[in-house]
Amino acid sequence: MQAPPLLTILDRTIRALWPRRAQQELLLDLGERKSWDANDYQEALACACAWLGDELSLRADPQSAHTPAWRVDPASFRDLGARHGWTGGSSGVAKWAEAIAPAVGSSPKTLVNSLTRGLRSDRSDHRWLVSVAHAAGTSSSWTQIDAWLYHRRSAASVSAALSSLGANGQYSAGDATLVFSLLALWQRRRPTQAARSNKSQTRTRRETPKPVAALRSSLASPGQLPHLLRLARTLAAGRDLALLGVEAALTEAHLAPHAARRSSSRDTWDGETWLRAVEVAVADFRDLVSVDDAAVIGFRIERMRAWREARPLVSHHPPASAPYVEASMALEATRAGAAPVATFSPHTPGVLMLLPLLRSRGLVAAP
Repeated sequence: MQAPPLLTILDRTIRALWPRRAQQELLLDLGERKSWDANDYQEALACACAWLGDELSLRADPQSAHTPAWRVDPASFRDLGARHGWTGGSSGVAKWAEAIAPAVGSSPKTLVNSLTRGLRSDRSDHRWLVSVAHAAGTSSSWTQIDAWLYHRRSAASVSAALSSLGANGQYSAGDATLVFSLLALWQRRRPTQAARSNKSQTRTRRETPKPVAALRSSLASPGQLPHLLRLARTLAAGRDLALLGVEAALTEAHLAPHAARRSSSRDTWDGETWLRAVEVAVADFRDLVSVDDAAVIGFRIERMRAWREARPLVSHHPPASAPYVEASMALEATRAGAAPVATFSPHTPGVLMLLPLLRSRGLVAAP
C-alpha cells in the first residue's frame, strides 16, 4: 500500500533535516536510549501524521506543490557577503562571511569550511543560508510567511507549505521551523497516555515530558537574532526573513520550560533568554516588524511567561482583529470558569495551532 503523501513528505524531511537516530527518537518520541527499529519509526510517524490530519486538517498534495524556480548555489554567498558585508577581524577566504556568518549562527571560518562539500540540510546555519539567499532575491515567490508564523497559520497555508517541502532538493530555516513546531504541538496536545514515558497512564500535560524539548538550538543559535535582523535590513525580502528569525526564537523559547524526559528534578531552562532577545529585537527593528505583528508577538511572550509561571495573563492590549489573540483570550476565560461566549471557524487564519485546545473547550464552530 502506498504511504499517504503527508507521511512520505515528512519522512523525507525528517531524514534530511534531522538524520541522526538520537534526533529522530526525540522528534517522534521513540524512547531515548531504548531499542527501536524502522517499523517503530514508521508507526510513530504515521501516528503523528494521523493526528495532524485529524486535529489540524493538514493535507499534502505534491502534485500542486510550488517548486522554487532556482536552487541556491553556495558560490553565490561570496558575492552576497561582499555586497552586504562590513570590515571585521576575518581575513583570507573567510572575509566574505563576516556579515553572513553571525546572522546564520556561525563564525566566518567555520561557515566557509563547512561549505566545501556544498549545502547540508541537517545544519541549521546552512538552512539559514538558504533563507538569506532567498530573501536577497527579487522574487517574493519563495516566502511562506503565513505558514511560518504561529499566529498566522491556517490549514490551507500550512498544507501548501508542507506540499512544497524539499521540492527542489533544498530545505530552508522556514521549513525546519514549521515541521519542528508541528511535531512539538503533536507531543504537547496528543492524549497524555500516548507519551512513551507515561507508560499508557494518564497524567497532566504539564507533568508529561516532551522529548522534542531536548533538541535545544535545533532551529537557531542564541545571540543570532540581532545579527540576522541587521542583515535583513539590507535584503529585498528582509521583513519576512526578520519575522522568520523571531518565530524560530519563539519556538525555541516555547519548548524551553518543558521537561524533555521524566526526572525527579524540576529544573528546566525557562527560555527567558530567548524571550528577552525577541523583545529587544522587536524594539530595535521596528522598521522590519509591523505594528500588528509586534503587538501579537508581545502577547505571545506574555502568554508563554504566564504558562511557565502558572498564573493568569497580565492585562494586555492586543491589536484589533487578531484571531489568534481573540482565541487565546477565549481560552483564558474558559480556564477561569467562564462559559464559552464565542466559537471560531477552524479555517480562520491564526487559530490553527490552538484548534486542539479550542475543540476540547467547545470553542470550535460546527462545520
